[in-house]
Amino acid sequence: MTKLSPAPAAALGPVAAFLAAITAEELDPDALRATVGKAEHLSAPVLAALAEVASGEELDEDGARFVFFGVHVLAAARRTELWAPLLAALARPGEELDDVFGDAVAETFPAILMAAFDGDLAPARRLLLDPGADGMVRWVVADVVAQLAVDGRIDREAAVSLLRAMPPTIDKEDEGAWLGWHEAVLRLRAAELVPLARTLWVMSKTCLAPADLAELRPDFAALEADPASPPPETTRPIEPLDDPAVAFAFGHDTDPAVEVLPDVEEINWLVAFLTSPACRPTSMDIETMDGFLAGLVAGPGSLEPAAVLREILDGGFAPGAKVARADRLRCEDIVERLRQAIALRLAADAEHRPLLLPVEAFQPAVDASGRPFERFPGEAWASGFGFAVRHFRRDWTRAMQEDEDVGALMAPISALMIDPAKRDELGIDVADLRGAHEELPASVAGLYGYWRDVEEEAAARRSSPGGGKPGRNDTCPCGSGQKYKRCCGAAA
Repeated sequence: MTKLSPAPAAALGPVAAFLAAITAEELDPDALRATVGKAEHLSAPVLAALAEVASGEELDEDGARFVFFGVHVLAAARRTELWAPLLAALARPGEELDDVFGDAVAETFPAILMAAFDGDLAPARRLLLDPGADGMVRWVVADVVAQLAVDGRIDREAAVSLLRAMPPTIDKEDEGAWLGWHEAVLRLRAAELVPLARTLWVMSKTCLAPADLAELRPDFAALEADPASPPPETTRPIEPLDDPAVAFAFGHDTDPAVEVLPDVEEINWLVAFLTSPACRPTSMDIETMDGFLAGLVAGPGSLEPAAVLREILDGGFAPGAKVARADRLRCEDIVERLRQAIALRLAADAEHRPLLLPVEAFQPAVDASGRPFERFPGEAWASGFGFAVRHFRRDWTRAMQEDEDVGALMAPISALMIDPAKRDELGIDVADLRGAHEELPASVAGLYGYWRDVEEEAAARRSSPGGGKPGRNDTCPCGSGQKYKRCCGAAA
């Protein structure tokens, strides 16, 4: 991050107070709130940091923390000079935004943008019509534009025109942008856009699943029948941010696994150890191992730590290798802490991003005929997940046969597991693989949730033989005829 430029003496106090508030060992919401009244002194350095994000420059941990909390303070202070620079930064690819803003993009940024709006719709228009912008970001900005029009802060026709221009710029597979567009239409009560929505559905222009469309159809029918009717209950008004302390709940460094997570030095040691003479050549590399651990944590069963390590080492350390006891213990410790880190994240509904080796770490790839093919990040990770699935093959097979959701959640992992030499004949291209790569964290979280639901249902049945909670695929007891997970279970 660019160093803070010299500031007037009067500004040093507020900036120092802000830095103290965001670096304290114990969170102090009141200390952060106290900086709002002096936010004008933070404006220049925060906007400078945002400019670095917008240019694609990678911020270090301190820089990311500074801009993350700074954005929240400026918004709470209604500093409208934040509007355009923030939207320019939000145009960066999603993985870059995750490193700086984390879950806050979806959780607090709608309120931040409402607070920072300066009256100029042009920056939002540029982002909404940018095909390369992240789908979740477009969802958030579309929703904010609709709310600004509802509140009378921008011309309604300008908002409708912008929403009308969005669909041709949205990639068919961009679920986030499509859901955001539909929600914005409902929020704005833009009945004039209902025919366009129906045309998109009929022409299969969107990637929305049948279940999504089934939920949207009655809402759009109600809008068309009575534009003055209220929006769905799920479409709640977006209020401007007034409390910067909400940032503590969604900070980029609020990893629930921070207490057990190995540091960079330990990870680098394990990478080197797994490829050393102490380990068999067939041992997993760290990417495959991360996928294997994620598959065990997210799946229907577990293995003892000793069994996990045997699988990673393909049976054990190399025959005849003299492995120091300290190295054995260190290897066991780091592997177990990586497993615990994944478990803590998933249990806390936090994202686990796969630990991937750079593609350059692989040897040049050729198929059986000697023809080179493109390596793709995540292939080894997916194969590791597959090893975990095979340990509990019967459970996974039954789940995929009985519940289409499991198959859908496994699809990105399965795509990356396909033999690269067979991708062409199966119609899988680089764009498909990129999409699969981005969906891995959501797939792991979804599968973890599925198997925990299965465990809870089994426990409920055991404790209440006469009639426990219905299973996900059981007929809903309300009499609708639908599966429980598609009916009352969805609300539960």
